Amino acid sequence: MEISHFFFKYRGLTLMILICLGLAGCEKQSVTPKSRVLVIHQNESAPNEYGIHVEQLYHSTLQKYKLSNVEVRHYYLNTPQQIKYYTNDLKELKEEEWIPDVVVCHKDLSLGYYMRSIRDMGEKMLDIPVIYAGVRYPDENISPDVEGLPKQIFKHITGYRDNVDFGKNLKFFQQVTGNDLCTVITDSIAKYTHPTYMLLDKYLHEHADEYVNNLDCHIENLYTLDGQHRKNNGKMIVTAISFLYPQMNGKAGVRMMQYALATANEYCFMQVNYTAGSQVLLDRSGRPQMSVTNTQFNEKQKTRILGGYFVSLEQEVDDAIGLLARVLHGEPAESIPEKDHKAEYWLDWNAMKIWGMSYRDWKDKANIINAPLKVSNPVLWTLQTVLLWTTVGVLFFYLIYRIQKWLFSRRDLARRKEREKQLLWIMASKDSAVWKLDKDMLRFQSNIKELAPLCATPIPTEQFISMIHPDGQKAMREVIRFNATEGSYRTRFKLTLDNGQTYQWWEWVYTLNPGSLLFHRAMGRMMFVEETVKREEKLQEELQAAEETSLKEAFLANISHDIRNPLGSIVGFSDLLTSEEQFSKEERKEFTEIIRTNTNIMLKLIDDVVNVSKLQVGEYRYIKHAVSVSSLIDTAYTANAVLAHDNLQFEKSPGSKDVFIYVDFERTMQVLNNFLSNAFKYTANGTVTIGWEVKDNNHVYLFVQDSGAGISEEKKLQIFKQYYMGDEHHQGTGLGLYIVKIIVEQQGGTVGVESQLDQGSYFYASFPIYYGEK
Repeated sequence: MEISHFFFKYRGLTLMILICLGLAGCEKQSVTPKSRVLVIHQNESAPNEYGIHVEQLYHSTLQKYKLSNVEVRHYYLNTPQQIKYYTNDLKELKEEEWIPDVVVCHKDLSLGYYMRSIRDMGEKMLDIPVIYAGVRYPDENISPDVEGLPKQIFKHITGYRDNVDFGKNLKFFQQVTGNDLCTVITDSIAKYTHPTYMLLDKYLHEHADEYVNNLDCHIENLYTLDGQHRKNNGKMIVTAISFLYPQMNGKAGVRMMQYALATANEYCFMQVNYTAGSQVLLDRSGRPQMSVTNTQFNEKQKTRILGGYFVSLEQEVDDAIGLLARVLHGEPAESIPEKDHKAEYWLDWNAMKIWGMSYRDWKDKANIINAPLKVSNPVLWTLQTVLLWTTVGVLFFYLIYRIQKWLFSRRDLARRKEREKQLLWIMASKDSAVWKLDKDMLRFQSNIKELAPLCATPIPTEQFISMIHPDGQKAMREVIRFNATEGSYRTRFKLTLDNGQTYQWWEWVYTLNPGSLLFHRAMGRMMFVEETVKREEKLQEELQAAEETSLKEAFLANISHDIRNPLGSIVGFSDLLTSEEQFSKEERKEFTEIIRTNTNIMLKLIDDVVNVSKLQVGEYRYIKHAVSVSSLIDTAYTANAVLAHDNLQFEKSPGSKDVFIYVDFERTMQVLNNFLSNAFKYTANGTVTIGWEVKDNNHVYLFVQDSGAGISEEKKLQIFKQYYMGDEHHQGTGLGLYIVKIIVEQQGGTVGVESQLDQGSYFYASFPIYYGEK
């Protein structure tokens, strides 16, 4: 307690002590020495494009070898084409007192430069380990003023050599370009004593059966049209051009160099080193060219090099950093043996497109860089593209979903406030309740005492449906499953609150919006409408009674008119027959026929009235048995064929197969005769067809189809009603189709009509197919 009290009392002093300790720790950490590494590069468009790329490459490779505590400085030579150097810019480092722990010389010129400059830096600089990479002939990089080889000058030196394989490069050149003339730019190796020149010359002499050695430019006019068509017996001509030393171009000298520049687009050449001459030729040529070095390969600003067999820049840097790691970890440089870099075949896809080369043809022959994934790996590219667009699509739809959800939430908030107002009004009502449906659960709120059990706890929807009268359960289940579209709805049903002893009428009033349909949530009112339903039923009964009274009055008026006309004809012509006037035999026969026709009409009217009375009181007797449908149709067709008038075509349409129905044959014939009578009556010209067809494999339809006047939608709803007459200009009681309806229904069938005005009608009687004993 005393220590903590002391620190609290002198907390200001304590804070200052902690800060000082922290600063001391930081200062101690900041003076921790780092390894200093100087990297010298020969000028290769440095440091614009090459420098940025190579420095990034050195940095990433240091991370690869876990050399994070290394300070690296990159130095680029300014005059790579000069043999001697008149300045020593490394003195600036010495004046800065920045002495490297290790020096890395990248390429030949950088090693030669460092060897020439070391004498001005002091003897101690000779003790600094030297690592070289990408150097072709380290023993040739000797200053004229310094005697001995690099190992004789430096105490600690090792590195990697870049040995040129002209054989593989020449074969690769011919394979890629298909050209039998290879021009080698020899600016930097123009001396006959230069190792690279000697190596190329030696190779060509050893393979004289494959190549024509024209390094001395003894073939004249090689770059003229005649020279390009020279026949060489299948051999490849290897010639050399030097822009720095025109005398090396043979007898033609400058003229040959001018020919080469003028026709640079017509032939292919191979670069040995990056020089001003090769740069001029590259700029003159319309296509990238081959090279035996990685210089200018994979440049981003302009594609100049197609490829070749050489050591990649990445390989050179990796080998150099590998040696650096070993030296920094204490291994003496002089104990590490010199090695050769690993060379490979390389091609640049950007240059290949200019040459019109196929990726598929070369993917197994060389390492191809800069090829897009669509070209190098179409399968992976397709998968990535599909994945990308799928991700974009998912994000797009997710965004749409979030926007919709936000809009729904705003809309639901407004509706919720409105519902809360309604809820307050409903709660104060004595005949209403509020319900909320959330997926499979219902919640009720009400002041109605009888609904207290429903309001106590949420109840499952199926439990609520079980409380509804069976006649309304299907409709209510459709409501709860949200099988509807947006809009406002009213649904009535009978509900029991005493386990089925009594049912009372209730009504749901609700509105479905997109949110309700999406999340299966809804809210509405449930109102007690028992008294309302009773009043509506009473009004309906009164309306029906009034309608029947009106129809009966019309029936009496019609039948009295219809009876008066035939009765008058009967009485009138009977008086004529019994009068004393003399009539011919033909006239008396005509009068008798008129009396018989009108008598039949009266009997038909009376039969209809009597049949309706019998049907209504149940006095109609049916003698039912299995009846063949085809026999019914054949009988009806035969019996009515003579009744069809001359302008009518009467046809029979048999079904696909004969079936049986369990009916009274005579009564069912009465149904078909009625259908046919109406069809003949309302079809002045056209066709009437009687037939049958099986539907759903369970029912057979006996039908009469005509092409007559047709029936309007309004009349179709009334046509099977008692006393209804569709056309007041035709005689009848309006009982025919009513009788048909009762006969069919009392035998377990149904009747109906499909019709359009002026397009004919289709009357049918449907019966279940009888599968009992026939």
